[in-house]
Amino acid sequence: MKIAFFEIGNSYDEYIKKSGLKNHELLFFSEPLSDKNIEDVKDVDILSIFVYSVITKDILDKLPNVKYIFTRSTGFDHIDLDACKRRNILVSYAPRYATESVAEHTIALMLAVARNIHPSVTMTKEGIFKPDKEFRGFELKNKTLGVIGCGKIGRKVVKLAKAFGMNVLIYEKTPDWEFCKRAGVKAVDLDLLLAKSDIITLHVPYLPKTHHLINKKIIEKMKDGVVIINTARGGVIDTRALLEGLKSGKIAAAGLDVLEGEEEFMQKKEGAMSRLNYELIAMPQVIVTPHNAFNSSESITRLIDHTIEAILAFIAGKPQDLVPACI
Repeated sequence: MKIAFFEIGNSYDEYIKKSGLKNHELLFFSEPLSDKNIEDVKDVDILSIFVYSVITKDILDKLPNVKYIFTRSTGFDHIDLDACKRRNILVSYAPRYATESVAEHTIALMLAVARNIHPSVTMTKEGIFKPDKEFRGFELKNKTLGVIGCGKIGRKVVKLAKAFGMNVLIYEKTPDWEFCKRAGVKAVDLDLLLAKSDIITLHVPYLPKTHHLINKKIIEKMKDGVVIINTARGGVIDTRALLEGLKSGKIAAAGLDVLEGEEEFMQKKEGAMSRLNYELIAMPQVIVTPHNAFNSSESITRLIDHTIEAILAFIAGKPQDLVPACI
């Protein structure tokens, strides 16, 4: 079979070429799949992509032989699943590779916000070396953390938060009561979580029903001075509502690894959403990292191994980790 890999670093080309896929025709591209390079892969059978390769109906129409797509990501909102279903194209994702990395990054953002790490480092680099009361922080111990979405990553965040001595509330439509008992956390309705949490962290997939899950009305229900952490997807937060909350002081701070409309922002395109993101990033009480939570040496190694395993499983007629729409 002919297999094309997009958005993949050169350091992994040789690794994949020596794997169980070595007898197949393999193509590697460091950039995302787009109309600019689609002619180079018009006859491929399998695609392996990352989140910036946006798979639309028009893209699929130019790839008549594609039978399988593996996205090297936990999210799959960059793929038109309905178009894939109509074409009988199976789509798999990687739900487990970055659990540890994303959970640790979530806690890192909490700590960075709580202890004013970024402005403190900036001040020190400017030659001011003193413990300024302006950057006085707070401890995580005894604070209440609200976890919205308690899948694999959310559960790992719960475990780490408990190690810091935090009180933890979770919101999940169908709570796992055994997990709650074992972890020493309370499953509550969303309104109670919003009202009681000092810090709220998001661990939900981006789907139509989670678009702008955090919006103006939801923010109004939050505790005054709340901190918001997002390592999920940018679109689960309404950026305008977040900005309003930060300006009013309703939201004290935010730690974000994802942005709404981040593809446009990454490509430095001018637009309404990019302008909002520039304004957001410029705020001193906001820390933004560039969709980097997954990016550890360990998680990338796991991801490449998972990619090889998933493609081989599909070739063997035993596809694994299919996205819900393909099950």
